[in-house]
Amino acid sequence: MAGVTVGVIAVLQSLSYATIVGVPPVHGLYTAFASLVPYVILGSSPFLSTGPTAVMSIIVNGAVPQYWNGKGVDPTMRILLTQALAFCAGSTQIIMGLCKLGKLIDLVSEPIIHSFTSASAILIAGTQIDAILGIPKCNPAKLLGPSHEGEECLVYEIVYSIGSNISQVHANTVAGSILSFGLLLLYKRVLVHRTIAVNFGPIVLMVLNMGLFYILESQFGVVDIDGKIVDAKLGIQMVGPIAVGLPSLSNPLLAIGSFRDVTRLYTAGITIAVVGFMEAMTIAKTMETQKPKVGNVNALNELIALGHCNIVSSCFGGFPATGRYVFEIIQFDFRFIRL
Repeated sequence: MAGVTVGVIAVLQSLSYATIVGVPPVHGLYTAFASLVPYVILGSSPFLSTGPTAVMSIIVNGAVPQYWNGKGVDPTMRILLTQALAFCAGSTQIIMGLCKLGKLIDLVSEPIIHSFTSASAILIAGTQIDAILGIPKCNPAKLLGPSHEGEECLVYEIVYSIGSNISQVHANTVAGSILSFGLLLLYKRVLVHRTIAVNFGPIVLMVLNMGLFYILESQFGVVDIDGKIVDAKLGIQMVGPIAVGLPSLSNPLLAIGSFRDVTRLYTAGITIAVVGFMEAMTIAKTMETQKPKVGNVNALNELIALGHCNIVSSCFGGFPATGRYVFEIIQFDFRFIRL
């Protein structure tokens, strides 16, 4: 049952994180699927799941260059560049593992680990504010000028963007967000002593959501507004069509240019590799402190495992991935529940 719950949430979050990266939602699914397989074989944590995360998605979005070989980056080239970044990050992590640099995690203090965990939760929530309110995403190019195209919004810019778009808040979207959050909270409060039932909350909510919008779509249809698919009755944005089938095996490095072009991505790839490793180890060590008898996480194995996860992800249409916080908590609850 833990696998079912984790799988359902993986689908929802992977679609969301792909939009943060700026690629079609289906590539989030490719990342979640392709990056998980190597970790099953090489990973050392009994709880850790790999895939796209909020932190990594935001970093990758900012790392993709706006111009490549003198031309603007189109959607197809952006997909290839995110795949190449995954390869650069993965190869860097494997090299770090072979050089036994995983022990550097032992130098990170416990307050830093707790701070990173809390900051990750805040960051995840912050990336969803625009979706909850149904307003346009913060765009530095509109706030500060075209020269800031592709940059990430700072905190004060996000606040300013929300304030400037407050008149565009979509009432039905806000109502749906509040209802969804309320149902999850109620589900958890009512079934607080039955952890397995609590973890079915996302599944129940997704089934209800899909059923509602299937009825709305069949009765009233959908419309395309500025490239966004919304239902014609309530005006709530939908994910839209998702490509069918599995991704084909490819080598993104061959498609983006010469070896010299690839080396331009390695600076960002190193950053992604280090941050991804820190994020995964923070989560794993947090769980380890709560259940120390389960076994110690091997930092060197984690580096090599995450490196292979990213390389496989890059070859199957995915972008950089790492350990995921929400999934670790769910698996942790399922493994140690008292039936």
